[in-house]
Amino acid sequence: MVYLESWLGKLTHRSDGESPPVLYDHGPFFRLAKLQAFGPPDTVRFRRWWESMRDAWSGTMTLVIWLDAQDSILLARIRNRNRGHPCEALNDDEALAWLGRYRTAFESSLSIIRQLRPTDLVRFDTSSMSPDEIAESLIELIETRGG
Repeated sequence: MVYLESWLGKLTHRSDGESPPVLYDHGPFFRLAKLQAFGPPDTVRFRRWWESMRDAWSGTMTLVIWLDAQDSILLARIRNRNRGHPCEALNDDEALAWLGRYRTAFESSLSIIRQLRPTDLVRFDTSSMSPDEIAESLIELIETRGG
């Protein structure tokens, strides 16, 4: 919660009009999804705060790049890397349920930007594109947007 408010405050209080771009890995929509799916109880107060953060970030971000794959592929990747993840200790059904819960929350965190500015949300299926293909597509996208 602190990250979401702090990062937003840093972006909205920048005074120079030509600030360099800011890149977030596991950025605000990731954090919003994690809070919605696994965070504090869903009280009215939390829901209002969460929606205000989702709306503010949807209005602030100029481009959201979503690297995605099917849950079964994500689960295999999680289990084949040397980094801690909640799904590692779960059986396949539990892990896929965990990923589904997270995916639902992530979709919810992106709902406003998808509704208001769908071209600012770009999803890449990492199971069908190589990193080089994704990079080339991103470069083309940024060039066509005047960046």
